[in-house]
Amino acid sequence: MLFRSVVLPVTSTLTLGQQFQIVNSSSNIITVNASDGSLVKTMAANSTAVVTAISTSVTTTAGWSVLYMLNAAGTSGTSGTSGANGTSGTSGTSGTSGTSGTSAVTGLYSLTANTAATAATTVLTGCTYTIPANSENVGTVYHLYCNFQFVHTAAATPTITCNLTVAGGSVASFIITPVSAAATFGGFIEGFITIRTTGAGGTLMSSLSGSNSVGLTTATNINPNTQNIATSAINTTGTVAIALTMNMTTGVTSNTLTISQGYVELIKS
Repeated sequence: MLFRSVVLPVTSTLTLGQQFQIVNSSSNIITVNASDGSLVKTMAANSTAVVTAISTSVTTTAGWSVLYMLNAAGTSGTSGTSGANGTSGTSGTSGTSGTSGTSAVTGLYSLTANTAATAATTVLTGCTYTIPANSENVGTVYHLYCNFQFVHTAAATPTITCNLTVAGGSVASFIITPVSAAATFGGFIEGFITIRTTGAGGTLMSSLSGSNSVGLTTATNINPNTQNIATSAINTTGTVAIALTMNMTTGVTSNTLTISQGYVELIKS
């Protein structure tokens, strides 16, 4: 069995979120390594990996996140029956064609490091994935998820904006308003994207919801949600980035927002 290696670039030369798609169409095993030589992913034969830079300050595995897919081969067609004997034998029926192999997601795209902002309005990305061009079908569904924690001091209270974005633009959002007293609370947000039509003028349906523990002003903030009944635009002929983001509307001293355990999951291809 042969092993081959792919060495990723030094992260300090990249922009945060920059991605590389590695396709192993051979029968050999490929190792994907960070610039310091540490292992990021071992790829089996006939598999695909999308690696994303999640840090520009380290050269190790911790600077990368991986979406890994194993491509299953199609089944072969059944053979046709032979023609009957006779003066002029009838022709045999043709074999049925094999079904094409489907791309099965064997792992989740997850952040290997938390992202945080203290006293800043920095937009934090809980999870992100760049959809390859012309890969969507009508009915394709993506699930996006991340956890968060907010440490609030007794100082002024910022609101927290949550967004589900497509190609950098928000398609669903809501705002969480913490209580004015000092508190630490957490929860999660999750979004769903369903492709309705494909092409340059493609459309999608989206929803964003969440759940929070304590420290909120109203009951509507405990389980906020946005369910869209109108479609949003998506150009499926090019690559499209989808993401969950959160940010404080104003930077308040000692207040810290942290996002962790984010992933994007392909529910239906």
